[in-house]
Amino acid sequence: MRKNFSSEYILYLIVKLLAAFFRFLPVDLSLAIGRKLGILGLYLNNKRRCIAYANLKSAFGNKYDPYKLSRILKRTYVNIGQAIIEVLLLPKIDKKYTEENFTYEGFEKVDRALKKGKGVILLTGHFGSWENANVALALKGYTYTAIAREQKPFLINRLLNTYRQCHGCRVISKGMPIRDIIKALRNNEIVGMLVDQDAGKNGIFADLFNKPASWHRGVMEFALSTGCEVIPGFGIRQGGKKIKFMVCDPIKFPDAGTDEEKIKSGFAQFAARLEDIISRYPDQWLWQHKRWKSSPQKKILILNDSRAGHLRQSQAVLSQIEKIYEDKGIAKDNIITETIDVTFRNKFSKSALHLAGCFQGRHCHGCMRCLKFALREPCYRKLSRVYADIIISCGSKTYPVNLLLSGECNAKSIAIMNPGRFLADKFNLVIMPRHDGLKRSKNITITEGAVNVIGAQMAQYQAESLKQETGKLSEFRIGLLLGGDYKKFRMQEAMVSTVIKQIKDISGSINADILATTSRRTPKNIERLLKTELAPASGCRFLIIANENNKEGVVGGILGLSSVVIVSPESVSMVSEAASSAGHVIVFNSPGMLDKKHYLFLKNLSDKGYIRLVGPEQIADSIKEFFKGKQRTKILDDNTALKKGLEKII
Repeated sequence: MRKNFSSEYILYLIVKLLAAFFRFLPVDLSLAIGRKLGILGLYLNNKRRCIAYANLKSAFGNKYDPYKLSRILKRTYVNIGQAIIEVLLLPKIDKKYTEENFTYEGFEKVDRALKKGKGVILLTGHFGSWENANVALALKGYTYTAIAREQKPFLINRLLNTYRQCHGCRVISKGMPIRDIIKALRNNEIVGMLVDQDAGKNGIFADLFNKPASWHRGVMEFALSTGCEVIPGFGIRQGGKKIKFMVCDPIKFPDAGTDEEKIKSGFAQFAARLEDIISRYPDQWLWQHKRWKSSPQKKILILNDSRAGHLRQSQAVLSQIEKIYEDKGIAKDNIITETIDVTFRNKFSKSALHLAGCFQGRHCHGCMRCLKFALREPCYRKLSRVYADIIISCGSKTYPVNLLLSGECNAKSIAIMNPGRFLADKFNLVIMPRHDGLKRSKNITITEGAVNVIGAQMAQYQAESLKQETGKLSEFRIGLLLGGDYKKFRMQEAMVSTVIKQIKDISGSINADILATTSRRTPKNIERLLKTELAPASGCRFLIIANENNKEGVVGGILGLSSVVIVSPESVSMVSEAASSAGHVIVFNSPGMLDKKHYLFLKNLSDKGYIRLVGPEQIADSIKEFFKGKQRTKILDDNTALKKGLEKII
């Protein structure tokens, strides 16, 4: 304890000496030094700088470009630096100083309110020169009491309050008995309150810059219980020593309604006044505080590389995030989602951006030149103005964009699949199937398959919709999900012809209906083969060629209706969807058609019983074994691991 007290006392002496030093200097010089110190703070406090820039992005992203936001951010630190010096100079300020440098606007509203004899709550925020109000109002002749947050170093807190009270202002620390505040109001005094910081989940929510913000309800409760006027007011910095203290029209509570409704109305009015003044002078507000920390509104951005399988994986992660938020009491209506297609100028710019992603850091705030160079103009324009709390990406094209943009928004970054070792460590969370090879770490969640949105429940839902097209089906149903060419894999006519023959033969022997669909990647010759060999078969009840009629919910519907599903091997997403929702899954493959990593993915699922991996000519025998009850694949459920990983960052 002695050690802590000694450190605190040394700090107290340093602050006191600095205050004496700055009061010895001319005021203009002291304030100029303060502004330079503020700029120094911009570069020394990375954490608060990130919070401030993200808040600016949230409020003004649609209005200002990143360069403009970074200029505003710099000026906010200039304002903070001057505000800190102003606290130290408070004892030096006298009536002559205020008459020369301070102007007052709208104070006739305060005078009218005081004539009612019930006191006034002057409602303000950490805006402009809020500390100078402590002496400005006292020297103007008002009896003024300020509510101040108690600082942790006791001696520093006592010293600052001494400065604040040097000209007649009285300070009441937050958390002190409310009778002191009520007594001041009953004595017809002005009580100044700073209420612009987050009040936690139990506060009253009113929108600030189109996003719900939490407010401390106490100020409005005082007004309703005492009948005092609540008047918003702000100290607007007008350059150097010049400050204009302006008060707005009083808060008007509705005559009807509950106290809760009246309190909400009061804060909605104050938030509107605060938003207006901040919009006019954005560099004078204290953006460094997590103002929307308790907001129930969350913005989630998906970066899309135009590959349907990757988008579905991102949507699956989004679905799990929504469930986690729901468990925390956040309604789905409060979760705003947006999907933006990532398009590059050319291959060179894409490669260059990947290299830039390796060096992404907090120094990138307000820059975005890498994105502007690499992306097509419409894509860059959207991304430069978007704000998000969480950014999800799947696919190599989107990883560096995610990192640069999440740094810009101070957002949580989520990568699906393997972004590579150099980039993986930079993400808040990497969700990766086991076969991708990265070892588990704090920010890596391992799944057996690719995350997907279908699952057994959605498959059954989509099956009900598909029944309206298929009509009544037989007891046994065989589904076929056929993909197309991908990397090393080529969809060969001979192989597909064998698959069709196997399905037709077994469907005839067990009286099973056939439900089939292709993907957008299926080659034209394979589509023709299906039309000529499968469509005319007596058991074929449903065939959709995706390139001709790409209906929503077809894959899920087939998975939900089928007793057994046959899947081509090349798509990790499609195999994972089948394994996560169908009763029995057979994946056909021929040796040498897949790369080693992809084959290991299929073998892992097969070894663990989630799929049956066979050659095309073995499909009929495998289906027979299933109907004899000799084998049945298990349902793959990666959601438990996925939820656990997401809960670490949400």
